[in-house]
Amino acid sequence: MRARDVRAIVFWITTSLLLLVFSYGLTRSVIVAAALAAAYNAWLLTRRRARRVVGRLKGEVDWSGYYQD
Repeated sequence: MRARDVRAIVFWITTSLLLLVFSYGLTRSVIVAAALAAAYNAWLLTRRRARRVVGRLKGEVDWSGYYQD
């Protein structure tokens, strides 16, 4: 696993948890906090870089040419 993949995954988990905690703190509603976190994850995980990271984790070949092993 590449270091940039690890950083992307750590960023995703950290920001998702922070959003969940802060939105729960502001609204005091688990449903609203979970809905905001789910919307954020749906938006973030459909980005091009996130799709490449998930693809590499599944073993797909990365043909982007950005980084060659």
